[in-house]
Amino acid sequence: MDTIPIMLTISETAKRANIAEYCVRRLVKSGKIPHIKTGVKVLINWEKFVQFLNEGSGAL
Repeated sequence: MDTIPIMLTISETAKRANIAEYCVRRLVKSGKIPHIKTGVKVLINWEKFVQFLNEGSGAL
């Protein structure tokens, strides 16, 4: 059975990754990381975000 993905807000993602919120916002705005919008909130899949960071797919 598939596991439920961990979805975090921009603020939660930044805190967990120990980077500035504006860096996460910039990645979302540029489309470099997968995300979904739920009303005014943006949710980021934590596993995909970590994968993005590990691949070195661009500077923060």
